[in-house]
Amino acid sequence: MNNKLRVTAASVVAAVALGAAGPVAHAATEAPQARVAATQTVSAGDTAQARTLVADFNRAGVSAKLVGQGSSAAVEVGGITAKGGKLSVLIAALKRLGPAAWKSVINAAKWAARHGRTVAEKVKQFKKWVNGLAWYNPIKWVLKGTPDQLLWELISYIIHHF
Repeated sequence: MNNKLRVTAASVVAAVALGAAGPVAHAATEAPQARVAATQTVSAGDTAQARTLVADFNRAGVSAKLVGQGSSAAVEVGGITAKGGKLSVLIAALKRLGPAAWKSVINAAKWAARHGRTVAEKVKQFKKWVNGLAWYNPIKWVLKGTPDQLLWELISYIIHHF
């Protein structure tokens, strides 16, 4: 009984401390400078082909728009997004946890990519790693509720950039 009471008290103290410290720390930091979104332009043969490309990109979760008409039609491809939110927000949250946390996420994503055959298996391996983290680990807090599609975007981003 005494151990349950101590664990409960420690949990309550930690929750109150983190709940109060988060907004205070966020308010104390200065606002980050606005980042310019990286875009890429892909030229298409005609307007119909460009519209098809835009529809395919948007369906895949990549923001794209049609630029120009006729023979000079082009598709402007913007940042990667997914149903659960933006990949850049997730990466910024993970990097904010510190370099050691970001490095462990990179290693786990690479490990999941090597040990999974399909996309679903790779995401499953990555989620298995997330579920294996301690309950108080902030990486688990960030990644636990993330949708599978956004986790795959994170894994593929890490595979191609690190």
